[in-house]
Amino acid sequence: MNKKSFKPHRRVTQAAAAALVFSALAALAPLAGAAGAPPTLRPDGVGPVRMGMDTFEIRAALGEKSVKLPDNAPAAQCFYLHARQYPELRFLMEGGTLRRIDTREAGMGTADGIRRGDTLAKVQALYGERLKTEASKTGGGKDWTLTVQDPDGVHATRFETRDGYVEHIVAGFTEQVENPGCV
Repeated sequence: MNKKSFKPHRRVTQAAAAALVFSALAALAPLAGAAGAPPTLRPDGVGPVRMGMDTFEIRAALGEKSVKLPDNAPAAQCFYLHARQYPELRFLMEGGTLRRIDTREAGMGTADGIRRGDTLAKVQALYGERLKTEASKTGGGKDWTLTVQDPDGVHATRFETRDGYVEHIVAGFTEQVENPGCV
């Protein structure tokens, strides 16, 4: 019989265990905010997700199984992705890349501090003359669509109001933000 040699296991100290747990938590920190407070929507994306990413990049940014593709996604030119980490958001994919993010969820807000439920007056006061303001086609003259171009000239954010309050927020590439459907 051959005797196999075994090396004794090293004892893990409390300090080493704590360092390992801290490292694991630090690696997951960017994703932890998504489960707690609503994420902040920016013209160029949300959390680790950026405009222009494809579905594989979004999956990698959010975690392999966090993105649900619709059944027709492989054949569709334009469709919405849904992510478990951001259930309040819809990610518009067009031509294989992320072009726009939409939300109608309470509490959702932008990096500039505008949230769904804020008043039309608050949006107007914040952005002033930078706003492109149009009467909503369905609001009978009392609902508005307000669009603000990002300083980069590539991205924009749109606020749709109903009865004087922000109801729908859209952020992304200007062409897709300014058009309610697929371009």
